[in-house]
Amino acid sequence: MRRSGFLLLLALGAVGCAGPAPRPAASPRAVPVEVRQVERRTLVEVLSASGSVQALATADVASKVPGRVVEVLVQEGSPVRAGQVLVRLDASDAWAQVHQAEAALAAARARVPQAALAAELVAQTAADQVRQARAGVEAARAQVALADAQLAAAASARARAEADLQRVQQLFAQGAVAAQQVDAARAAAEAARAQHEASQAQRRAAEEQLRSAQAALRIAESNRQQASLRQRDVEQAQAAVRQAEATVRLARLQVQNLTVRSPLSGLVTQRNVDPGEYAAPGVPLLTVADTSTVRVQLVVSETQVERLRPGQPVRVTVDALPGRSFLGRVEDRSPTADPRTRTFLVRVRIANPDGALRPGMFARGHVEVQRRVDVPAVPAEALVYEGRRAFVFVVNSGVARRRPVQTGLAAEAWVEVTGVAAGEEVVVAGQSLLRDGSAVVVQR
Repeated sequence: MRRSGFLLLLALGAVGCAGPAPRPAASPRAVPVEVRQVERRTLVEVLSASGSVQALATADVASKVPGRVVEVLVQEGSPVRAGQVLVRLDASDAWAQVHQAEAALAAARARVPQAALAAELVAQTAADQVRQARAGVEAARAQVALADAQLAAAASARARAEADLQRVQQLFAQGAVAAQQVDAARAAAEAARAQHEASQAQRRAAEEQLRSAQAALRIAESNRQQASLRQRDVEQAQAAVRQAEATVRLARLQVQNLTVRSPLSGLVTQRNVDPGEYAAPGVPLLTVADTSTVRVQLVVSETQVERLRPGQPVRVTVDALPGRSFLGRVEDRSPTADPRTRTFLVRVRIANPDGALRPGMFARGHVEVQRRVDVPAVPAEALVYEGRRAFVFVVNSGVARRRPVQTGLAAEAWVEVTGVAAGEEVVVAGQSLLRDGSAVVVQR
């Protein structure tokens, strides 16, 4: 209303000017104007750019094994946690393989104690045989020693008997003994010879028995070595158990792989599969984006990009969330411009713990690039330009004086100036009718 009244006064003044020429003696008419005081203000220059929200990390979720999809547990936009089940594939055949592998494992485990018992029995029998054979060898050696002693005694007795026979025969030849004594000595010599030959036979028999006992010992020891091979049967049975356990683990892993889980926490941004479809290994079923931290990619001009540096704070707003703003920092900027648009990309990193920012949202970034604290400033409409020179009209005691000023930072409809002081009044409406020294009437 105030500005409208001011314009009405200007119009009336113009109508008055259109009448008869003023008399030379009349005083100059005061020009109605509006004024504002020069203020000391803090001016902030903010660079604004638009772009879109992007996920910091995304993951294509695929099955490791082929199979028919029986259940999809999420939709596009669903929040998920790392490890959460997303898709289930048909596991009936895989479970059958698990049961088969577990049965084979049970059978393999049952064979281990059987093989161990058999090996133990064979080893015990072989050990008993070795002990018996060694006892037989020792007994045979004792028989050989006894036969040796008996043979030595028989040989000695034979030698004495034969010597007695010769002595008696010599005495008989001399007529010193009767023929009966010769016959008795001959009989004794024959008996001693027979006993000696019998002892020799017993000695040979004892040696043969020793050789037989030693052969039996060698056989028993060989059997014991063969029995030790039965331990290999136990080891093979144990190896079969380990192989069966590995088969069970593999079968269970196949079952686990038929349940597809999210590799990270975030949002499902794309769903490519429905129940009944076939899942091939490596083909993405879903896409999950980590939204705990997001990146806003801003498009800036070549004049703006040089004023942005990594680490600068950025205030981000999105149309989808009116009234909210998010604080981030410049992460980096593209080193080269887009050859078609001559623009650069600036990436801003923002913490997003509540997940409010979602990939694809339109965003605006606001970066403070310059701040002037406690500087004299005037409203932008107070400035009058002649070429590159700027002026203001300063009102004092009803007179407007044109004063040149130097302009600085412009922000929020105010402009930093030098050449005027805080508290002075400058014209903000009606300057077009003023000259230096014009009389004015201030419209309050």
